[in-house]
Amino acid sequence: MDDLRCKCDKLVAKVEGDSVIIKCRHCKRFLIIQTRDIKSIEYTDNLKTRVQRL
Repeated sequence: MDDLRCKCDKLVAKVEGDSVIIKCRHCKRFLIIQTRDIKSIEYTDNLKTRVQRL
């Protein structure tokens, strides 16, 4: 399992195979995102598009 850290060194998520595991900082539950073949992880300081809730 690999740690995925921000440039400030804060832990953001863990990557295990084709899964990205994120822990909620409020309720401590885990969100597991299943994917196929993670190709890249990018850092940005400015999101041009707004994130929409599902």
